[in-house]
Amino acid sequence: MQAQFTFVTTGGTITIMGYTGPGGAVTIPSTINGLPVTRIGDQAFSYCNSLTSITIPASVTSIGDAAFYACDSLMAITVDALNSVYSSVDGVVFNQSQTMLVQWPGGKAGSYTIPNNVTSIGDYAFAGTRLTNVTILNNVTRIGISAFFGSDLTSVTIGISVTSIGDHAFAGCDSLTAITVDALNSFYSSVAGVLFNQSLTVLLQYPRGKAGSDYTIGNSVTNIGASAFANCFSLTTVTIGNSVTRIGGRVLWQRPDQRYDPEQRHQHRGPSVLLLHQPDQRHNPQQRHQYRGRRVPILQQPDQRDDGQWRHQRRGRGVR
Repeated sequence: MQAQFTFVTTGGTITIMGYTGPGGAVTIPSTINGLPVTRIGDQAFSYCNSLTSITIPASVTSIGDAAFYACDSLMAITVDALNSVYSSVDGVVFNQSQTMLVQWPGGKAGSYTIPNNVTSIGDYAFAGTRLTNVTILNNVTRIGISAFFGSDLTSVTIGISVTSIGDHAFAGCDSLTAITVDALNSFYSSVAGVLFNQSLTVLLQYPRGKAGSDYTIGNSVTNIGASAFANCFSLTTVTIGNSVTRIGGRVLWQRPDQRYDPEQRHQHRGPSVLLLHQPDQRHNPQQRHQYRGRRVPILQQPDQRDDGQWRHQRRGRGVR
C-alpha cells in the first residue's frame, strides 16, 4: 500500500506528496518506513477522480492547501477519532474543536448550511467541489483564501458576522449567479448579486455565472479587487468610471502557467474577450486580450515574483 503514495522525509517525519493508486476507499498509513506520517502536502490528492473515500490517521497534524482539490468522486473524508488536531462529521473535515471547517469532500453535491459552532471557513475548504448552495450563518467571521474557488456553487448567502473574506474566495465558480450578503453585515454588502465592501468603494467579486454581457461599475467604486472579473466569459464589456483609482492583480484572468485538468469539467473554452475602457475614451480593438481559462486553485509559487497586488502565502492548514 505504501507504494501507492509519493512522499518526502523531513526531520524524521513523512509528508504525503501524491497518490498513484487505483482509487476507491483509501487509507493513509500512520507510518511509512517506520516514520510517522504527519502532513498531507499541498495538492497531494488533487484531481484524483477515482477516490471515493479517504481515511486520515491520528498522526496527521497538517493538511496542505488544495490537498483534495477537484476529487470529483470523493464522498467522505474520515479522520481517526484519536487525531488531536482534526476531526470529521458526516465526511467533512474540521479542526478538533470544530470551529473551523477545513475540507469538504469534492464529490459531495447539493446544499449545505455551515454548522452553528463553525466560526471560520478554511483556505480552499470547498475549492473544486460539487457543492451547489451554501448558507453561511451569523457565527462565521472568516472565509478563507480561495475557499470556494472553482466549485459548482450557484448561490451563496453571507451572514451578519463575516468580517474577513480571503482573496479569490468565490473566483472560478462557473455557475455562481449571485452573492448575497445580509443587510446588517457591517463589513460587506451586495448589489444585484455582486460582492462589495460595506461602503461600496471596493468591488470584490462579480459572480462568474451572472447573466448579462455588459456591466458598468458604479461611481462609488474606487478599487477593483484581485480576480474580481476573472474568466467571466459571459461578459464582453466592463465599463470603468473615472472614480476607479486602483485595479487589483489578475482582475481578468487566471495565470496562464497553471496546471489544468484535461477533463472537460475543468477546462473552459469559448467567448473570453473582456473589454475594459473609460466611458469617455475610444476603445482600440487591437488591445483586446483573449484567454482560455483553467479551473485550478490559485497557489503562489515561492520562486515567483510577487506583483504586490496579489500576495498570499502557500501555507498548510495545520490548526490548533
